[in-house]
Amino acid sequence: MNYRVLLSGMAILNLVFGLTVPAFSQAVSLSGKLTCVLINKEEVQLFPAQDNPMGFYYLPNNLRLSTTETLQPEFLFMSWKSEASAETDNGVMHWLLTWGLSKEQEKEVQNCLIAKVDSNAIVMGALTVEAPEKFLLSGKNKDLIALLQGSLSSGAGIPTQPGGKSASSFRFLGEDARKVEQTLNSLDKWDGIFIEMPFYWTDGHPAHTLRLAAKTIMQSGTKCSECVIIPK
Repeated sequence: MNYRVLLSGMAILNLVFGLTVPAFSQAVSLSGKLTCVLINKEEVQLFPAQDNPMGFYYLPNNLRLSTTETLQPEFLFMSWKSEASAETDNGVMHWLLTWGLSKEQEKEVQNCLIAKVDSNAIVMGALTVEAPEKFLLSGKNKDLIALLQGSLSSGAGIPTQPGGKSASSFRFLGEDARKVEQTLNSLDKWDGIFIEMPFYWTDGHPAHTLRLAAKTIMQSGTKCSECVIIPK
């Protein structure tokens, strides 16, 4: 079965009958799907190009906290006291998320393709996909999820290209600021919260969903002493 990305109205016919329909983007074969498992145990799903069975495109993967060129996490938590308060009553948190294969992971996938397909098989890049405007917060920790949802002031977008960044900003007031500040001393409180980024083929059918534990974001971000500013 073939699938042509960015198909609009003809996508259903292509999916059901295997028709070849003109398009301006990748066309891949769903029946040729391959899965490569990275060293970190993450699975990468790949599909061969319709016009080049040795060329493979991958679905979004490796959702993570972004880092700068110097490998500093793109994360900030800052809290402070207003003049009339004896304790923290204001706070902000910013993070940047990204997805896509690192250079090392691309080499892993390339070696996987050579082993599973042929020495001429190559990684062509990421598939073109669509996504809703904002990511989802899910999990069992409903109280902290509700606090985050209510404090989100901007961002939470979903990048549709590898290396694109999702910027999120949170503003915490009063008791909420103190609650989040306290979680930094006990990151287990972030257990049970996930960021979910659903991706779709351009005809609206689900393609893949990326999930990242919020605790992983906090662990990576708070390792950077410059990224956490709390009043003494």
